[in-house]
Amino acid sequence: MKPNKIIYEDQQAVWKEAEQFLLTLIKDKSAVKKAIVWASLAEGTFGLYEEEYQGMEGSDIDLVLLMDEKD
Repeated sequence: MKPNKIIYEDQQAVWKEAEQFLLTLIKDKSAVKKAIVWASLAEGTFGLYEEEYQGMEGSDIDLVLLMDEKD
């Protein structure tokens, strides 16, 4: 069972920072056609666990990249 999570207060700021980070990762990758984020970042529940859980201290970014096979 996952431990309780301490949710960051300003989820909009968390999203903007994550978005900027992800955009820098894919900006020169023409094969990337779409990026989909889900789970805690998309749901506004991004934060830190009260205790370590499966080697993680808190939320991660769940991301799928849809790419053009030709590239």
